[in-house]
Amino acid sequence: MKTLMTAIALTLLFASFAEAKTLSCQSFAAVEGWTGSATHDFATLTADLSSQEQLSSARISGAFLASAEVSLADTAYTSKNPRYQDYTRFGALEDAWCWYSPFLPKQITDLVVGTQFTGFVNRTCENGVSENIAMKCVIK
Repeated sequence: MKTLMTAIALTLLFASFAEAKTLSCQSFAAVEGWTGSATHDFATLTADLSSQEQLSSARISGAFLASAEVSLADTAYTSKNPRYQDYTRFGALEDAWCWYSPFLPKQITDLVVGTQFTGFVNRTCENGVSENIAMKCVIK
């Protein structure tokens, strides 16, 4: 019985690895950023898609540097802007001055590998600057 339970557990573990999807996004245009000094570069967002409500190992790099072990969906958020109503806002990744909130399609884990779509990252900084950065994304 112990061997059977171990076999089932291992099968489920390997199946979850086989189904793991990752997200890779890059801004459509270079943006002004800060990585210890001023930059003008593309912003990239990468994350593991854990579920509809969770991004794991989320990271913004390129023009910015920010990361979070886990970024959870803000299920209470509803956009007033029609452009973002089919998107889920995830918890912010942050650096020393700014917060970066990914906006991704509501059913993101249902998308098949290779699917391309437009995602957004809202950048809000302590100095009052706020902008939405459009990104070309792909499921890998």
